Amino acid sequence: MRDLKWSATDKSIARKAFDLALQRELEAVMKKAKAMAAKLEQPVDLWKLESYLTRRRQGIDRQYDYRYSVLP
Repeated sequence: MRDLKWSATDKSIARKAFDLALQRELEAVMKKAKAMAAKLEQPVDLWKLESYLTRRRQGIDRQYDYRYSVLP
């Protein structure tokens, strides 16, 4: 895969697809976080929200790596 050559068109399409997927993922996280925040009743609920956001950020950071060598 490291020897795969990307044309300018390939790069443009890949970037658009990557950005769209990331945007959708982040929108889903925001929707769930807002729902969780709306239900906050006790301090422990706040830490559950913080834990959820931390886990999702770490997962997104691992999943969304825009280096051409790892995109395929």
